Amino acid sequence: MKHFEFDIIYIMAYSIKMQIIERGRFLHNRLRNTLIALLMPIDFFNLPIRSH
Repeated sequence: MKHFEFDIIYIMAYSIKMQIIERGRFLHNRLRNTLIALLMPIDFFNLPIRSH
């Protein structure tokens, strides 16, 4: 149960990241590119979440 909360944080953060990228087409290009550039260093796939 120790990793349960971290899994929820991972899922929430990843879904927020995906929503911003998907909705980016409705935003101004510069604003969209800024949001993606800020979020791209946060690579959730590289987090060691499955090393239980």
